[in-house]
Amino acid sequence: MSGKDLLNQVLAATDLPQESLKHELAHLLDKAKCSQESLSLDDLRQILADYAQEVLLGAQAHYSK
Repeated sequence: MSGKDLLNQVLAATDLPQESLKHELAHLLDKAKCSQESLSLDDLRQILADYAQEVLLGAQAHYSK
């Protein structure tokens, strides 16, 4: 499966606004220095795991004040 197909599958599987999610995924790929064309399932797993960790740490910092 190509990286673009993988991203389209992720977009289709969520019930989130498509344009917002496309923008966020593009930002995450840029941050990880990964292109849509070269994206693998393992890359996507790592990118999303890093993102989840970042979001959780941000929420923890915000709510622990």
